[in-house]
Amino acid sequence: MKIFIGLLLVTVFGTSALAQPVNQTIIDPKDSSEILYGYFTRDILTTSPYKSWFQEGYDNYNPDKKTMKSLKRKIPVDLKIFVIMGSWCSDSQREVPHFLKILDNVGFDQKNVTFIAVDHQKKTSHFSLVHLKIERVPTFIFYSNNRENRIVETPKTTLEKDMLEIVRNFK
Repeated sequence: MKIFIGLLLVTVFGTSALAQPVNQTIIDPKDSSEILYGYFTRDILTTSPYKSWFQEGYDNYNPDKKTMKSLKRKIPVDLKIFVIMGSWCSDSQREVPHFLKILDNVGFDQKNVTFIAVDHQKKTSHFSLVHLKIERVPTFIFYSNNRENRIVETPKTTLEKDMLEIVRNFK
């Protein structure tokens, strides 16, 4: 297993390596639009062409306050999160802004979040995601205590409630 900490790939699955350049884009063969590809930093989501869906989703999401209080208290110190998404994907465009608003509201340290953008085949540049077994996007992978849990594509209830359930199971 490999865990990403910032831009450093830490070995848990096998060989370690440094992450490749961030904020790369490619042209989507389906509609000739620009899509993110590979590692990216959160700030690119606030630029065109991603800003329109990101900012609206972020600004209009109101997480449940009671759940957020519980979530903030339960987050493990060693929690690392992968966000694997497709900038072309409507589920990613809806869920990623909501997810980031939740992280912001609980004060989660962004250096413990790694962002990876994939193409329509759930592949990316410079490295293989086979070990992560990504079938749908977005996939939010939580690592703590050498254990993993995920939210895949859409939450079962709400993102913040699913996240709370995940962090409770790490204890």
